[in-house]
Amino acid sequence: MSIEYLVGSNLTFVKRQAHQKGIDLNAAVPVDIGMIQADDRQIRQVLINLLSNAIKFTLEKGNVTAVEVAKSLPELMVHFKVIDTGIGIAAKHLGKLSQSFV
Repeated sequence: MSIEYLVGSNLTFVKRQAHQKGIDLNAAVPVDIGMIQADDRQIRQVLINLLSNAIKFTLEKGNVTAVEVAKSLPELMVHFKVIDTGIGIAAKHLGKLSQSFV
C-alpha cells in the first residue's frame, strides 16, 4: 500500500476532530517514500489511535504534526511519528505505555 495514501486517509479520518478544537494538522511525508507491506487494518488502527490521542490531549489552537515518516536503512523499516503540543506524559508514567488498559 502507498504510505502517502495511508497517511492521507488517516488525516482525513481525524480532520474534523482536530478542526473542532482549532488544531493545526500537518503531515511530513517524503514524496518518494514509496510503498509498505503491512496489515492494512492494523496499521490504520494504530495511526488513528495515535492521532486521536494527540488531538484529544492537545489544547485548543495547538499543533499536531500528524505523521512524520522516515525510512531506515539497512533495516528497511518505516518509522511513523505523531508529534503534538499536548500535555505530555509524566516521566513516572512512561513505563506504563505498553501495558494494556493503563
